[in-house]
Amino acid sequence: MMQGWLLWFALTAAFSLMGVGMASWQGGMDVGGEMGTAHIGVAFTDYHGSSITSTQPEDWSPPASATINRISDKELEIKINNAYPGLRVEFRYEVVNTGSLPVRLKDYSLNLPPVLSEYISSSPPEKIEVENSGAGYLYILATDEVEPDNTYTFSIQIVYEPDL
Repeated sequence: MMQGWLLWFALTAAFSLMGVGMASWQGGMDVGGEMGTAHIGVAFTDYHGSSITSTQPEDWSPPASATINRISDKELEIKINNAYPGLRVEFRYEVVNTGSLPVRLKDYSLNLPPVLSEYISSSPPEKIEVENSGAGYLYILATDEVEPDNTYTFSIQIVYEPDL
């Protein structure tokens, strides 16, 4: 009986010492890592002006005009002066992907007063690869309710998301 206890004690001690030896032999290990994030960047880089594509009535004075100006990377200013019923204006602009991911159009909303409407719906570029650009078009029509000596304001919001 004593020999069984001694054998059990010897085996337990041997396995314990082997574990201590393995632990000191293995030592510590360091695991490190790094994670980088992407970013979305879409900006107006250029504007290609505007053109009036309708014929002004003879009795309408002064002549209608339309301009598009880049205020910042994220904002364009569009002006239509002396609009007449039936006026059609085409605005052209360029959007560039300055981010690190390809992007696609998520949402496009145009907030026009009732006297203006969009007569072709294909304005912002659908998909833009990294460091590429796409042309956008905005087509505005002045309805028959346009009145002389009035100012009508509108806004456009273009939202892009990653194209993964």
